Amino acid sequence: MDLHEALDSIQTFNRKFPKEALEVISAHKEEALPVMRESVRKTAAHPELVDDYKEYFYFYATFFLGEFRDTESFPDLIRLVSMPSDRLNDLYNDAITSGLPDILYCTFNGDTELLKTTGMNLEVDLYMRAGILDVLAKLCLDGKLDETELKAYLRQYIRLAEKDDPFIYSKIADVIVWCHFRDMLPDLKELAQQDLLEGDDYPTLVDLMYTYNENDLPIESPIKVSEYLQSWGMYDSDSSAEETEGSLKDLLRSFLEADDQEDEAPKAAPPKIDLSKIGRNDPCPCGSGKKYKNCCLGKPVEPLDTIESQQSRDRVLAAYPPLGGKRIPGRLYLADFYDAEAIEIDRLLYLALQPRELFSPYFKQYPELKKIYLHLAYSKFTQKCAKDHIRSFAEYDQKYAIHYDTAKWFDELMDCADPEKKTMLLQHRAMLEQ
Repeated sequence: MDLHEALDSIQTFNRKFPKEALEVISAHKEEALPVMRESVRKTAAHPELVDDYKEYFYFYATFFLGEFRDTESFPDLIRLVSMPSDRLNDLYNDAITSGLPDILYCTFNGDTELLKTTGMNLEVDLYMRAGILDVLAKLCLDGKLDETELKAYLRQYIRLAEKDDPFIYSKIADVIVWCHFRDMLPDLKELAQQDLLEGDDYPTLVDLMYTYNENDLPIESPIKVSEYLQSWGMYDSDSSAEETEGSLKDLLRSFLEADDQEDEAPKAAPPKIDLSKIGRNDPCPCGSGKKYKNCCLGKPVEPLDTIESQQSRDRVLAAYPPLGGKRIPGRLYLADFYDAEAIEIDRLLYLALQPRELFSPYFKQYPELKKIYLHLAYSKFTQKCAKDHIRSFAEYDQKYAIHYDTAKWFDELMDCADPEKKTMLLQHRAMLEQ
């Protein structure tokens, strides 16, 4: 197949993926590029003239500009993604969320202002604007956009007089945690308090701020069209019915085996362990699998181990930010910003307020566990306030709060406190809120 045949074969849509044609075009970049530019330019200028039921060349052309990293086409691509939302959906559908942002990143010509202005234009498609935020985040992470400039842009967006869709604010939150803009945590808290976020709550965003997962970053680059589009659902799969049936059987077998292993897994120790009732030859309540006499017998007992097992606490604290024991240069750690006492209080609150898994051995005991952890946190909190001469909730939050505002967890504490304890808490709260 030569280039002309390859170009002809992608003029209209075919359920069979045109891999050979796309590879031929990819191998003839210099000859193909002007044709791709012209197609996208015409589509951007007159989207109403494209018959998306009969034509399809514009679609492949857009992706090839991304593969060829054609910065000259960036203004035309911005014009294209700025077309009316309903028309953009007709022409590109799912490619709006996974495709067009990658293409904009790959063709970026350095015009940050054009990108930012388009992203904040409320007439541009909602999901396209979210994609542009992904592009800006990736440019910042790559060092192609100054983080001070991006922070200013995000804050400007948050404070727009005309409020946007919560989906956009959730995307802004994603950008803030992806880029680890810790000084923007107050902005995230403000969005959460205004109920402008979908999905993750503020404590989860705090956890994500200190999490580094290279596989969870926005934008796929580089693009190779013959590979990028091959798995898209609009094309027929090459798998035979027999292969599909076999895959389903394998999937079912794996699921059943995993379920059996879960049923056979050792259960965690129940809360409030009474060590006096554990025999020397009984399994150790720490969950090590050893006998009690060969493990924890005679060792000092951690106070928290009398509430629930270390294994159970570790599951709850799995997403808690790393404290900085083993450090990787350039990463954020809680211990760089908070002292050990503040972190200890916050971890107790985390154990109290993070929901337990439905099938956890401690799920039914959660209300009692919550009460115990909140009281422990309160005891540490009062000691901290006395030691550091803290006179108000606001002062404590400014210096030491990590996941939870003091007023929030105080409400939780009073809800589960005994009547006589509640009276004392009310008096303490009134004093700290003056």
